[in-house]
Amino acid sequence: MFRCAADLPTVTKSGFLDRGEFTVFVEGGAFQTGGGQIPFFGGFAAFTTLFGGAFPAGSIPNVNPGWGWDIAAGADYRFAGTPWHVNTQFRYGQTNKLDSGSTSVFASTFNLSFPGFAINALAATTPTLEEKHWQADFGAGFDFMRGAQVNFGFRVAEIRSDLTASTAFVLTATGGGAANASVVEADKRSFLGAGPRIGLDGSVPIWGPLSFDYAGDAAILFGNTKLATGEVFGFGITAPGFALGATGIPVNQRSWSSPNTVYNFDVQAGFSYWFTPHMRLGISYRLDAFIDALRTAPDDGSLTAAIGPGRSIDRFYHGPKATLAAKF
Repeated sequence: MFRCAADLPTVTKSGFLDRGEFTVFVEGGAFQTGGGQIPFFGGFAAFTTLFGGAFPAGSIPNVNPGWGWDIAAGADYRFAGTPWHVNTQFRYGQTNKLDSGSTSVFASTFNLSFPGFAINALAATTPTLEEKHWQADFGAGFDFMRGAQVNFGFRVAEIRSDLTASTAFVLTATGGGAANASVVEADKRSFLGAGPRIGLDGSVPIWGPLSFDYAGDAAILFGNTKLATGEVFGFGITAPGFALGATGIPVNQRSWSSPNTVYNFDVQAGFSYWFTPHMRLGISYRLDAFIDALRTAPDDGSLTAAIGPGRSIDRFYHGPKATLAAKF
C-alpha cells in the first residue's frame, strides 16, 4: 500500500491510538515493458517450416511490447487503539502496441527470370502482440516506527502474452498463373501463481503538506508457466480455366505447461501533496519485476530447439503513476 505521512494514526498524549482509520486510493499511469523478446516466424520461413514443427530452425524475428496503461485501487484499515492494519490492493495493466525496435513487417522475396518467362514471389508477415498483467494483494501491516509500516500477506499474479503473426504469400508467373497462401501463427504464453509477500512503505515529511513517499514489496510466486501454439493455413491456385483453394486448415496445434517459481518484487517512490487533512495527490515512478515468468519455448524441447528449449522471458513493467488517496 503506497501511503503518505498523513496516513499515520493519530496518537494521544498518553501514547495510545485513539481511533481506527480507513484509507483508500486509486491510481493510474503508463508503463514500458522490458525483460525479453517474443519470437515469431516470418516470410518464407512461415511456410517452409509449417509442417516441420512449431519451432524449427531458421531466421527468427522478434517483437517487444510498446507503451501500455495501468490502473490500481486499494484500501487499508487500521484497527482502533492498535498499530495493526489490514489491507488489499489490485493492479492491472495491458498493452497492444509494439516498441520502435520491433520487427513490424518481415518480408521475403524471390525472383527468377528466363527469356519469355518469369516467377515473382513475396511473403510478408505482420505481427501483433497483446500483453496483460494483474496482481492482487491481501495482508496485514504493523506501524513499527513513525512514518513507516511493514506489510506481510499473500499475492496472486498473472501475466499473459498473446502473439499473432499473419503471413501472406503471393506468387505470379508469366502467362497468367498465380498462387497465394496464408498462415496465421498464434502463440499464447502465460504464468499464473501465488505466494507469500512482505513489504515496507512509509513517508518522510519535506515541507508543510509535501512529503516523499516510498513503498516496496517482495514475493515468491508458485504456479505454472504455459505455452500454447499453432497455425491456421490456407491456399489458392489459379490458372487459365483452373482454380483450387482451401482455408482454415489447423496445423501444429500444441500446448505445454510446467510448474514454475517466479521471484517478484516492486518498488515505488514519489511525492505527495495533501490538499486537505484527508485527501492527497501523489506523483511517483514504479517498477514491477517478474523473474523467469514466461518461456520462448518449452523447457523439455518438445517443440524443437531453434529458439529454446527453456529460454526464459522476464517481465519488468516501469513507468510514472498518479495517485489520489483519501482517509476517513
